Amino acid sequence: KKEGGGGWSNPEPILARTISDVLRGRGVKPALAPSLRILDELKNSPEIKRLLFCGVGCAVQAFRAVQDELGLEEVYVLGTNCADNSPTSEDAREFLRRG
Repeated sequence: KKEGGGGWSNPEPILARTISDVLRGRGVKPALAPSLRILDELKNSPEIKRLLFCGVGCAVQAFRAVQDELGLEEVYVLGTNCADNSPTSEDAREFLRRG
């Protein structure tokens, strides 16, 4: 379930477990996302043995620092470009509106 209702400028991480979940998360969303927020859920789900982590460079580096503690058998990482460093989603929308 998406929280916040902010669309692309207020992304929420998901731990996709079904094809439908994966499809819901598709597409490039050029905004910073709290991708690491799912780590507690992941740690509390021992049935998950494989993971594809998607995130911007700084989130990927942080994930790589803790991935060995997660008990995963296979890890894949998809790094995306960091297109926006706006401090808030409202600032990102304003930046694009003015551009």
